[in-house]
Amino acid sequence: MNTEQSQPNNDEIDLADLVRSLWLGRWVVISTTIVAVIAALIYLIIVPKTYEGALEISPLPSFQAQVYLTFDETELIGIDSKQLETLFIEDTLKYEALEFSIKENSYLEKLATESELEFSLRISSAAREFTVSKPSNKTDREQQPKWTIALETQQPELAIKVVSDALSLVNDNVNRQVQSTMDRLLAAYSRGITRELKDIDTTTSIALNNEKLKTQFRLAFLDEQASLARAIGRALSIDKNTLTVQTFTTQSALGTSVNKEEPFYLRGYIAIEKEMEILLSRQSPQLFIPEIISNELRKQQLLKDLSIASAKQLIALTPIGTEAFEAVSYDLASIDFQSKTKTSLILALSIVLGGMLGIFVLLIRNAVVRKE
Repeated sequence: MNTEQSQPNNDEIDLADLVRSLWLGRWVVISTTIVAVIAALIYLIIVPKTYEGALEISPLPSFQAQVYLTFDETELIGIDSKQLETLFIEDTLKYEALEFSIKENSYLEKLATESELEFSLRISSAAREFTVSKPSNKTDREQQPKWTIALETQQPELAIKVVSDALSLVNDNVNRQVQSTMDRLLAAYSRGITRELKDIDTTTSIALNNEKLKTQFRLAFLDEQASLARAIGRALSIDKNTLTVQTFTTQSALGTSVNKEEPFYLRGYIAIEKEMEILLSRQSPQLFIPEIISNELRKQQLLKDLSIASAKQLIALTPIGTEAFEAVSYDLASIDFQSKTKTSLILALSIVLGGMLGIFVLLIRNAVVRKE
């Protein structure tokens, strides 16, 4: 019975002793806490901070993209803001521009023990830390999904310079690519016209040769028929065609009549020789060939084709090939870097851990004192 009653009293004494010990050793707890906080501050100062930021890439706004709408007037070329954005992203995803910019801006320093290959691989790895992300489908309907370049760096200002130079290089690449594509399309169209003109000249030449052969065959036939007409004309005293049709009628029980077409020479040598004279006097035989006439009309149409000149004028109205060219829209000033280092959390943990360490030290010291 006495033992049970003394237990609560002992607990109260132990708790009172603990409180008294903590109060007497408060400077130990405070000291360890201060040391822990100082260590945390030194850690925050010495260890480089890592920052996170993001840059959104958007298609050109309508007021900038409208200069390309003039291409709708021609079927030779065509480009819009979405195509420019696609070309820009494709070039960015190669990471070649970022790698070049990292090296040019000394974003990384080559180590003395590092080979050129190892340094290049490290640059390539660092470039991929600038993550190019696809547009998310979970966006507001009023807003178009945008490509994003996520940055994680310990040198935010230098990282912005790297991204700026890299995107400028990508923009120049797209500018050259668009200009090259335009030149290639126009050259292909020009070659098509030249090829068609050659085909027209070839078919015209063939048609003209065929007509000459037909004329020669006709003249040979007419010459023969004229000779026959002269011979028969002398015999019958006929120089002109006086009969158009010879009719042979055979009476039968059914009363059937049979007509046969007259021989050509019966037209008379005067008419036949006149046809020969006309054929020989032709100065422009191509005018009598329908295929050549249609070819000539098509040739004139091709020679007067202003599509290339018109396309070049339209290109001149755009910034393509100039320093003012922009493939996409982005704002480097919009990058808001946030530190990944949780300063408040580290300081709070240092206070808690410092206090706990101080209490732990104090308890051990009291235990040692009691044993003595």
